[in-house]
Amino acid sequence: MELKDIIEEIKERKLTAYEIAKNTSLTEVGINKILNGKSIRPHKSTLDILRAYLKNTCNTDITNKSENLTTLQLLDMVITRLEKIKDNPIIKKLDKTESSQQELENKVNSESSSKNT
Repeated sequence: MELKDIIEEIKERKLTAYEIAKNTSLTEVGINKILNGKSIRPHKSTLDILRAYLKNTCNTDITNKSENLTTLQLLDMVITRLEKIKDNPIIKKLDKTESSQQELENKVNSESSSKNT
């Protein structure tokens, strides 16, 4: 996740610099500089902290919001997240592995069926 992705995610989730600072070792001022484009090359460690915060708050964010959302709104949030990760190389690899497993299962089932007839 690059800087622009981190900023986009923070803004999309309507997180505040205060909220992030309260839950990380970063300062509110430093986070605001990143979000406002005044800090265009933050330290790697800062980005790592922001990535970890976004990753760790992802599930609780959806859970907390779900209490006030309709099913369609919650589904829309999930679909939006899935669309964002569909091009992730890890997800693509998992998808290929799942397809290969399904093909193998089909082959085994097919061979098993022909032996029983």
